[in-house]
Amino acid sequence: MGELTGKVQTVCGPIEPSELGRTLMHEHVVCDFTPTARRPEAPARITLENVWQLNYDWVEARGIRNLLDREVAVREMERMVHDGGRSVVEVSIRPMVVDPEGLRDVARRTGVHIVRGCGRYLDEFMLPEDRQREVDDLASEFVGEIFPEAGSRTGDEPFVCAGIIGEIGCSWPWTDAEQRSLHAAVIAQQQTGAALSIHPGRDAESPFAIAAFLKQVGADFARTIM
Repeated sequence: MGELTGKVQTVCGPIEPSELGRTLMHEHVVCDFTPTARRPEAPARITLENVWQLNYDWVEARGIRNLLDREVAVREMERMVHDGGRSVVEVSIRPMVVDPEGLRDVARRTGVHIVRGCGRYLDEFMLPEDRQREVDDLASEFVGEIFPEAGSRTGDEPFVCAGIIGEIGCSWPWTDAEQRSLHAAVIAQQQTGAALSIHPGRDAESPFAIAAFLKQVGADFARTIM
């Protein structure tokens, strides 16, 4: 684990921080972040009459949060490189539909440094059994995403390691399951030294409640993003 000290862990392996260049810090490159209950919905048909509404109210548009097409991701990363970008922090995490192998494929095809996130997203996305998971269980999973040798991995293809914890999803009011996710994320931060990225709830009080909780459980504020 010590060989990663001072390095950036990308989906294609560790690099020096000086190699990052211009970096987008919070992106969704290959994933589906449609809420779990809405994933059976057919995508909306885009027409001249509805395209404005779909763009304006995109969160509610059917199918618009499905970003699993690797070819689209490759084209978008190539455009970013053309405009001077070099690296991307991809913070899609379960229970979103994630594709770590897709991220590595896109990175190899475009030369973009992609840092993959790990953790747990909003309560809205969790299955009933997922809401019952305990802090230590979650923390062990997060650590295993960053240091696969800490967990049990099989297969010939190298595991696609995470390089950041998050985005840890928080709604408002904050749910118990989300608070356990964040507590587990702090434990994983303490054990791995990885940075922590948090999506606060959409309320002015949420960031302050999260900050107070982070202080209580011993987060490293110098390596925390909100």
